[in-house]
Amino acid sequence: YWDGKHHRYCDSKYADLRSELLHNKIYPLSLDLYNTIKNRAVSFLQTKKGKNITAQREHDWMKKWKILRHSTITVDHVIALLCYVNVTALRRVFKLHGFVRAAKRDRDPKNSLTMRKSSAASAATATTSDDKKTYESRDVLLERHREIWHWSRLLLECVHCYGIPLNQQINYYHGIDCKLLFNRFNVMFDIPTSLTLNRDIAYNLSRTINFGRGIAIELSHGGLSDLQSLCLDLSYLSDYPSEEEQLVFHSYLSFNDIIINRMHHDEWLKILRFWYKIKEGFFFNHLIENEQITRNDQLCICAMIINMIIANTAHPRYDTRIPLYMQKLFNECVENNTFVWIIQSEYANMIKKLQSLLYFDHTTMTNSSQFVQYLIKYKQCNVCNSNI
Repeated sequence: YWDGKHHRYCDSKYADLRSELLHNKIYPLSLDLYNTIKNRAVSFLQTKKGKNITAQREHDWMKKWKILRHSTITVDHVIALLCYVNVTALRRVFKLHGFVRAAKRDRDPKNSLTMRKSSAASAATATTSDDKKTYESRDVLLERHREIWHWSRLLLECVHCYGIPLNQQINYYHGIDCKLLFNRFNVMFDIPTSLTLNRDIAYNLSRTINFGRGIAIELSHGGLSDLQSLCLDLSYLSDYPSEEEQLVFHSYLSFNDIIINRMHHDEWLKILRFWYKIKEGFFFNHLIENEQITRNDQLCICAMIINMIIANTAHPRYDTRIPLYMQKLFNECVENNTFVWIIQSEYANMIKKLQSLLYFDHTTMTNSSQFVQYLIKYKQCNVCNSNI
């Protein structure tokens, strides 16, 4: 939005926010509705709460739009927020058509555990290993994004200029209308996304969204700099303040739990995080020594490795005690044509069965475990010995 030389830059199509909201080709507002929203924004800025929303920090890119530290939020920013939080249809259509590339997928019949994923949740999680996808060109997406250029820029400024860091002692919740597949557990949300502090709302979402096929995810501070994990409280502007809605945009968050029909899966996510550390070559031995990862956790990984190789729920050796969705998330952690790092020195305290399944002989490949050979032959992974 600020650097015309950046390879992802696109210029605005309309002169200002008013023109954009009234004349965009995605979801134009009527003049009456726009005036109603603007009047509400002006009234809000006259309240004590409105006057107290000030810029918390000063970035170099803010200078172009003259947003100074401690300056009060502007009318245009509040209008953009009101359109986001209260005009649900506009928010849904703007996010779908302005941020997400359309993709056509051809299902790979060889893998019965392949699952559709939603690319709207996060650009960081919108990768797949078993589906053949053809995306529309970036230029097509940028042309659509020009229709909501001012609205999107203002929302980003609201979060990064007027927002505050996520509270590391609080959990945040977000509802998704499908069983999303993701291959990492700390992700950047590059689309305007609503979270709630109300756990009961998350429970209801997990049971009712998309006729019971949805899930609720529990999120928290991403663990890096506070400047990368920012949010803005929308409850003061929302028609439903009890929802305690929070806006994040280009914010780094961590997955803590998945709630399906009020059932928590935080222990499974702990196992999947451990598996992610193993295959990415991170240090993990301390987790075993401190008993954060138990013997049963490691046995679950063994079972999921065997299930991944078999890829047939009817096979007698397939362990049906592993929830199918958790198995799919496990499979998703190992993408095609990626690196898998083996650090033998970290395997000292692993149970013998898991050590055996992950055994890698870089000199004679046939001596490696069946799973490692599976990764090389079928997943086209580059398995590397990174012993330290």
